[in-house]
Amino acid sequence: MINFAEIKRTCDGMMRPDVYEAVHDAALTAPDGLFVEIGTAHGASTVCIGLAAQKRGMKVRTFDSFRAGGRANYGDAGENERIATANIARYGLGEVVAVQKCDVSDVPAFIDEQVSLLMLDCDGRIDRDLLALFDRLVPGATVIIDDCARRSRVRDNGDGTCRIDQKHLLTWLLTESLCRADVLVETGQVYQTWFGAKGETNIADWPVDEQLAAYRGLVFADGELRRG
Repeated sequence: MINFAEIKRTCDGMMRPDVYEAVHDAALTAPDGLFVEIGTAHGASTVCIGLAAQKRGMKVRTFDSFRAGGRANYGDAGENERIATANIARYGLGEVVAVQKCDVSDVPAFIDEQVSLLMLDCDGRIDRDLLALFDRLVPGATVIIDDCARRSRVRDNGDGTCRIDQKHLLTWLLTESLCRADVLVETGQVYQTWFGAKGETNIADWPVDEQLAAYRGLVFADGELRRG
């Protein structure tokens, strides 16, 4: 039996154990093909996807620039890549999961196969990520999008300034727009992680006005204030 709380602990995971379990279950039921993750971090979700892929005899490719961001306190890009690779190996997935350090724009160059599962956990620009890989997705491919919530986070810096984090809100606005256009189809959500599938509409036919409207939704938004 898989201990998802232990995966979270050993891989410095930032999602809840029940979310990791849902990611694993989604990978177990995804169509046949290559599993792709954008946003490896330290590999917690990668391990969950990889364990399902291993059981099914499939492969996983995970991509990250491993630059600063929320993992800067662990070291530079090279150190964060090393941590992720070690965590994946710890769970016996070295032959199942391939880790690639690169920017999102370079991801398509590393993928020749059809993609049956795509997990996005990067910087909120899911429109960019989907545009890069949409043509590689098989019909009905499983899509998982993390940090999807109708909220902004505002941190009081204590010096008369504040930091506003709109990543969750941008992801939610874009996902809602993509669902309205039938580019994506929602199947459920566990906490702040969205689960769905590739829809019937090609992302190239997603109306530009809809895309711009999603970004305009960031102009006025309620925020969740955090001190310190």
